[in-house]
Order: sequence, then C-alpha cells, then structure tokens
Amino acid sequence: MDPKPIKRTSQLLPVSREHHFGLLFCWKIRQGIKKSIAVDRMLDYLKFFFDGHLKEHFADEERLLFTDRSDTLVQSAIRQHTALRHEIENLLNSAGTVKPEQLGRLADELDEHIRFEERTLFPHLEQTLPAGDLNAIGEQLHGHNRNVFIDIYPDEFWLNQSASL
Repeated sequence: MDPKPIKRTSQLLPVSREHHFGLLFCWKIRQGIKKSIAVDRMLDYLKFFFDGHLKEHFADEERLLFTDRSDTLVQSAIRQHTALRHEIENLLNSAGTVKPEQLGRLADELDEHIRFEERTLFPHLEQTLPAGDLNAIGEQLHGHNRNVFIDIYPDEFWLNQSASL
C-alpha cells in the first residue's frame, strides 16, 4: 500500500517545496557514490548547495517556524540543523581526506531530517501554531524578497561518470 501524499497548509508550502531540493541533493550524492565519482567533485556540489540554499533554508526555518524553543520537536529540529551544519562544515574543511561513505552518511542524515520535518514536525506546527502566527509565517515565506534556489550546477556528476571539470 502506497503512503498517502502529505497535505501541507498553504502557509508552509514554500519550505515543504524546498525540501524537494534537499531530497534531490541526497539522491545526487548517492548517485555520485554509486558511480565512484571523485569525492572532490561531490564536495564542490555540497559547497554550492550549502551556500546557495541550505544555510538560508535552515535560517528561515529557525527564524520563522522554530519560535517555541520549549517545544521538544522544535528542539530536536534545531539540534539536527546544528549537527548537519557542523558535519557539512567539517567535510568542506577536510577536502582531500573525505571518504565517500562520509558523504553517504550526510545524505542519509539530511534525508532523515527532511522526513522528520515533513512527517512529524510540520504537522505538529500546523496543529499548534495559532492561525494568526501561521498566516504571518506564510506571508513571509511567500514574500517577493525570498530567494528561490535554482539548482543549475555545471558538473552533473550524478548523470555521467565521465564528465569532468
């Protein structure tokens, strides 16, 4: 039996859509590992994704959604963000010594984090946040000044093992 698609309130749809990019990032890293792509190529993509999308995505969630710091689910999400940031920064600062399995662990952890937010945290926030707060969050997330990540990266290592840059 296929799981039912998750229904998200319109206010949280922008961050939910951004999670698609995160899951796609995980898939690309896993494909790179399967194709035995050089770790440095995958680290370059990690830097592109982290700097161009993930840092801001985490900051937006923490600033807009994770306001009740006493909520245990919010605390868990913040801890996960902190751990993911730390792991990514360590990987980027350790270029030359990073092993493919380290990138694989990162992909697994980010995937698990996204699924936690989508399946557990966001439904919880949709139920517990006051409607006025949820509407205000939605206005900010749908705002015109919000950067939209464009995942155009010149080295599509996940598609073609022989591509080199």
